[in-house]
Amino acid sequence: MTHMSPLRTDAHPDVRSDAHSDAPGGHHRPARQQQRQQQRQPPEVRRAMIIDAARELIAAQGMHATTIRDIAAAAGVAVGTVTYHFSGIAEVLAGVLQAEMTQFSAPVMSAAASADTGRRGLDILTDGLLASGDRAAEHWKLWLDFWTLAAHQPHYADWQAGVYVDLHHLVESLLRRGAADGSLHASAPARQAVEYIALMDGLVVQAYLPDSRLKPDQARAMLTNFVISVFTAPDTTTAQAATKTPAAVTKPDRSRRTR
Repeated sequence: MTHMSPLRTDAHPDVRSDAHSDAPGGHHRPARQQQRQQQRQPPEVRRAMIIDAARELIAAQGMHATTIRDIAAAAGVAVGTVTYHFSGIAEVLAGVLQAEMTQFSAPVMSAAASADTGRRGLDILTDGLLASGDRAAEHWKLWLDFWTLAAHQPHYADWQAGVYVDLHHLVESLLRRGAADGSLHASAPARQAVEYIALMDGLVVQAYLPDSRLKPDQARAMLTNFVISVFTAPDTTTAQAATKTPAAVTKPDRSRRTR
């Protein structure tokens, strides 16, 4: 993801936080010893520990329910260690999303870019980014929090725009490759790449919310059907679509809901 620039601003050291992070008393000594051991580690290691702890917390309870103190406790470091690396919870979330792009999205995008045909690349992208399971759900819950953050803070909106530039460029290149190798029919690759990603975003919002009527496997089938209907030659569209019909959207049990 070479297009994306770091989101981190200048660090904000708070040298007094470590000194006052534990109350006097022998029962706090192991915690202080653990903090001293972690403080001797390189800064990049401590930052990675904070990112890992924050990812689990924010994915589980959301950005607005997570505090710097929560993250420090989960990472086993002092509050001052967290504030040395991050100016606040928004910057922590931005760091988490950068790590997510490297750990979750980048391998999928790389595999799609390396596919033998344009159509196969789109299938890899669809199946990988709209995957089932807890890991994909955590990833998209973090993104849902970040979308809210980017809607109100231009700095983060700029970074997010860079992510979309990379995604659009990848999909456009797959469409152009598919048109060249005969696996896809794309009349306007640049515009259609934006449409594909926009549909994916809408499916993400539906498929990864708790108790959603739309499940990830159904979302994948819907996006695959979009690819078949829009990018497949007319003589093969019907046959391929017949094998990709999504399961019926789950109907809510209204007997359990009250207003």
